[in-house]
Amino acid sequence: MITLKHMMQAIVILVLSSIHNVCFAHSENQNLQQKPLYQQEGDQLFKKAQWQMGFSLEEQNAHFDWNIASDITGTHSPNILSELTYENLEISSWSYNIEGKIPLKNNINTLFQFHLSQGVIDEGIVQDSDYSNNFRTNEFSRSYSSPDGSNITSYKLTLGLENNTFNQSNFTYLFGIAHNSQNFIKTNGEQVVSSSTTPGLGKFNGLKSSYAADWLSWFTGIQFTKAFNTSQFRLRSEYHFADYNAEADWNLRTDFQHPKSFEHLANGTGLIASINYALKIAPNLSMQIAYTSERWKTKTGIDRVFFSNGTQASTRLNAAHWESNSMSIGLYYQN
Repeated sequence: MITLKHMMQAIVILVLSSIHNVCFAHSENQNLQQKPLYQQEGDQLFKKAQWQMGFSLEEQNAHFDWNIASDITGTHSPNILSELTYENLEISSWSYNIEGKIPLKNNINTLFQFHLSQGVIDEGIVQDSDYSNNFRTNEFSRSYSSPDGSNITSYKLTLGLENNTFNQSNFTYLFGIAHNSQNFIKTNGEQVVSSSTTPGLGKFNGLKSSYAADWLSWFTGIQFTKAFNTSQFRLRSEYHFADYNAEADWNLRTDFQHPKSFEHLANGTGLIASINYALKIAPNLSMQIAYTSERWKTKTGIDRVFFSNGTQASTRLNAAHWESNSMSIGLYYQN
């Protein structure tokens, strides 16, 4: 079955292939008069096209959490059975960006953008809590661990129509697809709240559990750009509709299967807002500084557990949340 992920991969390959063909397929020595009229017009458009590519470094502070109920309806006690929170995540990342504009008529441009980023979690703390009563009361288990070495990845493809208004200002209507993933690991565990069914208090060895979350989405948005003589200011907002899929391996749980101990499935939404300032430092080179804020959340979904004896059980995923704020700086080359 063809999925949205397969479509994303195909579109990314197609766009990169098109960029290669546009950049390298046509020689400057070709005679436009020997081509049909529609090809001449197309070549003229591509000659007028504006494009830029660049590389950025980013520092990001983030938070992630999810929790489940004790039954599939979420009405039985406890309504929150187990909760994982990943707090104060400090992430160092890089990104690669390509942007192109092709002018049409009546002050309208077509826009395409491709974004790829990867990052490593340098610091943070993971809390794993279990409760026996509603609303996070009567906590009978709590442990802390380290997420160091976890990583995040995202890529995004955007298409847009840019409307040039006045005074070097324009609005762009955006549509695109995106994939964001958080690949968490937990190590160096310490039990701080214990009961007869949990490990004893203190540090415990051998913890190397994983939780990999994927947000596959399509989005719509708007972008405002104001250009000055040697600089440019940009505001951007995106609203995402996401499919959420996560898989976990709780390596110390002997009653769970490995490497897939449980999975989470849900629908969700995301909101991304950014401010970007670009300053030209050479005829074809600019420095860009950006601030970006992201808020993602799921609706209620399914938590499906795979037991070591081959059986399965499902309960309700109450919610999963990802929030982040980041600052980046980069260099970009323009034609």
